[in-house]
Amino acid sequence: MRFEFYQDYGYFIIIITNQAGIAKKMYTEKQYEDLTSWMLGEFKKKSINITKVFHCPHHPSYSDCSCRKPKPGMILKAEKEFNLNLSLCVLFGDKDSDIEAGRLAGIKKLIKV
Repeated sequence: MRFEFYQDYGYFIIIITNQAGIAKKMYTEKQYEDLTSWMLGEFKKKSINITKVFHCPHHPSYSDCSCRKPKPGMILKAEKEFNLNLSLCVLFGDKDSDIEAGRLAGIKKLIKV
């Protein structure tokens, strides 16, 4: 998959990720942030610029938040922050919960990888 293709055509590349390991105390928020920073640097080395990473640190056993996929909260937050027209966005996801979050948010182009 060539994310830089989308970037070249003016798309923002935004990562939306559930991180229940934070709530389960498998790793800290700081450890997650350090790993994310490293990951963004690795993408940048390949000329792939990630616009923003949104994450949900909650676990469904401990919290009924609106951000954890399959709920669309993080996508709607990105929509507001970047003034996105979600009907023109493309969502790539590897889980059914990713696709469902996109569908609930109104994204039309949903691709399961």
